[in-house]
Amino acid sequence: MLLRRLTKHVTDQNWFAVFIDFIIVVVGVFIGIQVANWNESLSNQDQELVYIERLTEDFKTIESRLSSNMKIFDRAIEGTSDIMTFVAENEVMIESESQRFKAMLADIDSNALPAWRSATYIEMQSAGDFNLIKNNHLKKALVNYDQGTEIAHVGANKLLNSQIQVVEPIIYSLIKYAPNLDVTSGTESYTVTDFDYKKMVEEPEFLYALSAMLKLQANNQVLQQNQMKLAQAVITQLNTGVE
Repeated sequence: MLLRRLTKHVTDQNWFAVFIDFIIVVVGVFIGIQVANWNESLSNQDQELVYIERLTEDFKTIESRLSSNMKIFDRAIEGTSDIMTFVAENEVMIESESQRFKAMLADIDSNALPAWRSATYIEMQSAGDFNLIKNNHLKKALVNYDQGTEIAHVGANKLLNSQIQVVEPIIYSLIKYAPNLDVTSGTESYTVTDFDYKKMVEEPEFLYALSAMLKLQANNQVLQQNQMKLAQAVITQLNTGVE
């Protein structure tokens, strides 16, 4: 209808009317673009809020996982240190100390893998939606955590390989373990069924192995402490809200 009216005005050489029609068209296109941009902006803001909410859940779980890991390493380091001291100071095992010693031995092989990457961050990167996050500090913290997590996993795998290849053959030659599988949670722990205390005292390799185990546990804990700091930096930015 507007095109028909514009054609008639041109035919009639009514240039003022043509100008008015032109202005109407331009204003209409401008308003249409602005409405489309506004709708897109609202959609992006809604999607950003969804991502923020999901990232918050991801990093609550990550923080909880790393907190549990710190306790595992604390227990393993303490148990290993106690055994080293006990073996170095006691040539003979008193029967009443046997059960406590078994409990300490069970702790020395405790291990925990680093926390995982954020599934929401991976999805955002894959979908090309990372720039929907307007908080640049949050974006930087997310990138830092993801890179730090890769470093933690590479480092933890190297430490675990060293533990399996160098340390455990010595330790397992003197200690017998029995696995306890928790079918509910899918986790596995170990109890000590027997140990050769005489050889532990007589063979220097055992204390060397424990010393190496202590270093491996401490290094793994440091890796995951750094990962925890990076995760907490993300949580701090998430708690500031959307800019």
